[in-house]
Formats: sequence, C-alpha cells, structure tokens
Amino acid sequence: MVDIKYVKTFKDIIPLKLLKECKEIQNMQLVKKGSRLSVQPVLKSEYIFITKLANYFNTLFFNK
Repeated sequence: MVDIKYVKTFKDIIPLKLLKECKEIQNMQLVKKGSRLSVQPVLKSEYIFITKLANYFNTLFFNK
C-alpha cells in the first residue's frame, strides 16, 4: 500500500539536470541513472531541500 499526499505545486519546473547536481539528494531515486518518473518515496530531508531549492530557483531566475 502506498500513502500519497498532495502538498503543493511549484510555480516553475526545477530542471532535472540541476537536481542531479545536488549532493544533498544524490541518493534520491529520482536522480539515479535509469530511474523512471513516477510515484517514488521521498524522505522528509529531501522534500525540505527541494522545496527550499524551488523557492531559491524561482527568486533567482524568475523574481517570483
């Protein structure tokens, strides 16, 4: 059984290439070679990092 919960939608897409360069999430299934984009487990620390990255990315590149 899988528990899924919607939390939020980012304003813009974070490029996968950028995510793959982040050492903080290097063990995340999403960034491993050969992984498929689907429902995957996400650790709380990974979620927090990606959320902060999205906020920074949007501010830096899009002034949002």
